[in-house]
Amino acid sequence: MYRNNLLLQQPRSKTFFSNIVFSRALLLLATGLILIYLIGCSASKPAPILDRTTSSSSSSNPSNANATLVNPNPSVKVTPIAAPKPMTQKNNPREAVKPESKNEPKPDTSKPATITDSGFKLLKPTNSPVITPFNEVSNKGVEFSGKLGDPILAAADGKVIYSGSNLRTYGNLIILNHNNSFVTVYANNKTLLVKEGDTVKRGQKIAEMGNSESDKVKLHFELRKNSKPIDPSSYFVEN
Repeated sequence: MYRNNLLLQQPRSKTFFSNIVFSRALLLLATGLILIYLIGCSASKPAPILDRTTSSSSSSNPSNANATLVNPNPSVKVTPIAAPKPMTQKNNPREAVKPESKNEPKPDTSKPATITDSGFKLLKPTNSPVITPFNEVSNKGVEFSGKLGDPILAAADGKVIYSGSNLRTYGNLIILNHNNSFVTVYANNKTLLVKEGDTVKRGQKIAEMGNSESDKVKLHFELRKNSKPIDPSSYFVEN
């Protein structure tokens, strides 16, 4: 009896054991499928933008701070934003246009301008040398050295319009009027030999050299045109 019961229970235990194995296999299979699904989902899910930009910038150029962001959704087109153009200042139409400065030659002030007249020539009033040249600022004529009593000659034909000593610093003075608005001046003389109204000829003796209103013997000679002092040196001819 006992042996029969054991024979009856033997196929039952084998069936029960196979059911347990089968159920565990199904459970393992289901667990594996779930794990495969979860892994696939995590692999297909895009990484966060911050992580991708950081990894991209660090892999390409660690010092590049202007890394390009990756579009998280490829189906949506992203239009890149253009960099702002630098602002340029426009010309103000109200501002007056300044004319360009031209390099114009400056007049030479070292030597005063000389007014010449080729038709008018002067005889030197004395054969003595010039000791002080013409200077429009400090000396409006030329000065000749000499000895007391040396003859002073008329530089050109003319008429005596002044003969006297009433002008300061000029001493005994003679002024001759010539053609073409020219006037000659003879100053610091010792003796005057002509008077106002006299007509004189070129080379005529009109005075004697002296030191009136001067600290030394000399002749102060001036040439003027239209009352303006000019340098007489370019008008002199040899005696």
